[in-house]
Amino acid sequence: MTRPATFVDGLANALLGAADAFERGTHWSAALLWPDPERQFTAVFPRLREMLAARGVALYQLGDYAPKQGTGPAIWLRCLIDTDLPGASPGEGMVPVILLPDITSTALKHPQTLPRTVRPLVELQYRGEVFRNRRQARDWNVGPFLRSPEQGLGLDVATDQRTDEAAAAALSTLLDYPLVDLPDRKLTAEDFHRLIEPDEVRGLLLWISDPDGARTGRSAGEWASFKALIRATYGIDIDAKGARQQAVTRLSKGEGAWGRVLARLDDAPQQWRSICELMREAEPKQDGLFDEPAPGTSADNLHRETLLAGELERAADLPHAEAAARIVALEDQHRPRRATRWARLDEAPLAMVLEPLARLAAGIREPLPGGDIPGIAQAYADEGCAIDMALIDALATAGAHAALIGKIARALYLPWLENLATRFRQAVEEAGASARPQPIKAEPGTCMLFVDGLRYDLARRLVERLGASESLRLSWRLAPVPTITATAKPIVTPVADQIDGAGRVADFLPLERSSGRPATTDTLRAAMTARGIDVMRGNDLRGPSGADAIGWSECGNLDKDGHAMGARLAAQVAGEIEAIAHRVEALRRAGWARVRIVTDHGWLLVPGGLPKATIAKSIIETAWSRVARLGDGAAPEVRTVPWHWDESIRIAVPPGASAFRAGEEYAHGGLSPQECVIPDILIGEEGGASRNAAAIGSIAWRRYRLTVVLTREAPGLEIEVRLSERDPSTRVAAERIGGEGERIELRLDPDMDEETPVVVVLTDPHGTVVDARKTKIGER
Repeated sequence: MTRPATFVDGLANALLGAADAFERGTHWSAALLWPDPERQFTAVFPRLREMLAARGVALYQLGDYAPKQGTGPAIWLRCLIDTDLPGASPGEGMVPVILLPDITSTALKHPQTLPRTVRPLVELQYRGEVFRNRRQARDWNVGPFLRSPEQGLGLDVATDQRTDEAAAAALSTLLDYPLVDLPDRKLTAEDFHRLIEPDEVRGLLLWISDPDGARTGRSAGEWASFKALIRATYGIDIDAKGARQQAVTRLSKGEGAWGRVLARLDDAPQQWRSICELMREAEPKQDGLFDEPAPGTSADNLHRETLLAGELERAADLPHAEAAARIVALEDQHRPRRATRWARLDEAPLAMVLEPLARLAAGIREPLPGGDIPGIAQAYADEGCAIDMALIDALATAGAHAALIGKIARALYLPWLENLATRFRQAVEEAGASARPQPIKAEPGTCMLFVDGLRYDLARRLVERLGASESLRLSWRLAPVPTITATAKPIVTPVADQIDGAGRVADFLPLERSSGRPATTDTLRAAMTARGIDVMRGNDLRGPSGADAIGWSECGNLDKDGHAMGARLAAQVAGEIEAIAHRVEALRRAGWARVRIVTDHGWLLVPGGLPKATIAKSIIETAWSRVARLGDGAAPEVRTVPWHWDESIRIAVPPGASAFRAGEEYAHGGLSPQECVIPDILIGEEGGASRNAAAIGSIAWRRYRLTVVLTREAPGLEIEVRLSERDPSTRVAAERIGGEGERIELRLDPDMDEETPVVVVLTDPHGTVVDARKTKIGER
């Protein structure tokens, strides 16, 4: 026999089956009497009546007169059966069943024992039937009905009194509970208690947190069921004196079933802070001055935080390599504390900040690879920017320990930064004019979103924020020198082709040719408007004015906040990234198919300030933190570079990561990957730019002759053969010997061994790898 889906399905089947014993009123009026001496079914009569009605059973109850609710005295119930009471009698095809609270089937056989008001129903047992357990000749209770294989559900249910009481208490939930979801084993009292209290762990925590509040809103039966479940599962009588303290003690140990409760608390200790305070108060006290606290306690966490503070202070004074190694070792030692409840209650701030500090320490152990601008820039975009982000994360989470974390972070970061900036400057000077960045070209259908001071590490995090729902591409380009807004912003505007020459040299502003004015923000906006660019100011938001429209919008306060806040900018970064992401999403919703995020420059951030570089005031006309304009004929003691917009104007840039102004933690204008390697992010809908981007379609070899076919023609992109995909210094000598359009033919140096593993890479004008394919020389 197929088991019913729910309890009420099985009950309806049993009632209908019992009614088959009589002729359902074919020759006389009849009904099924259902004795309920313990009122187990009476307790759920309203729901039961409604649910049985949908299954062909018209359920009534002996009781006070309330016809709309289906209850009434015996004489009214007889009238329902013997006559037709509009709106009350059973409908056609419905089987009438009368529930009899407090009455046994035995009493029906001895009418003289019944109150006179009930006796009119007695005759119906002879015209109809009595619904009871035929095998045991007893009236039905919930437990026996669950177990009965003939009339009931045939479930494997324990036969003890506790289980029967729990099943009766759970009947309201059990009525429409899917039977397949019950445990596939012998059911006990605890299983039925859990139907009433499906999350007894949370219920127990609520009781420990607030004993009086935990009882609010529960019926007497629900509270009794909850108490029984807690007593059986956790060994606590919650009504007993001292039960709460006993529970806190057992919770702190986390043994047996209490382990699940402790794990739930540790998942969200902020939610159960009051319990954590009770656990703190219950911790064993230290007997002696030099005794160490018990492991895992709040006192132990505080003790370890104090020790870690001392270790960090001492590490800041170690030689660079030793300091980095010490931080990594401390991370291994304290990492487990970040998973404790005390850390999640914000009581282990040094253990938390140790994670980004360890990332910083691990990253600065080796210098970035690369010997020229493409090599260093690509290495910075791939790896180096993560070190900058680790510094930002450490400073952002330092909190009250900002001075200590700033000290150790500076000790780790500054030597690595000095080395990187020095090498990058040398690469720029060796590259000469080839390092000069070109203006970008704004494509129709694209809104250019300018973010002042969006450094590459922050761009990576922005891409992570957008990447879950957007088709996007991140690449890098070089910023003009000096890396300040006045010089660098014009080159990323849609009117960059109108910018050239000196406009206002004292402020490093180039000339906007169409107006003959310095390229200030207002001048640039006017030039864009004159060209038909859809310029949006501030929070203004508009969709494209046409299918080929180009938009311009600006957002973000990174550079402004950096100058104002110094190292405290780190704490603002997450909010700024979110604001930029919201602007991108708003532009997309407004109708822009593509948004291209551009910026003017990056920046250096060093807690405690950049080292001071000296320059004679007599030889400078304009001095900023990382750049100075020299007077005519000045012979500076620092090396100079030409201004991007007029090479006849020489500017002084301090060496390495130093600054002309003392004590500045945030600065830009100089030569370092952090300032010069800037992001270019294209966000576009599926089927837009990303789908049309060129890629390597196929490669074919004839010994040292390589043929590459791209998926589309791609002017400006280059094919290279390398030994390592991300290292431009591993380029293999190759000569282009033919091909046009999507087809490119190269001949490699025959001194290379055939079968040498190589990577065919497709790069953009900045050297960023667009696509790559592993192969072997001469592979067939």
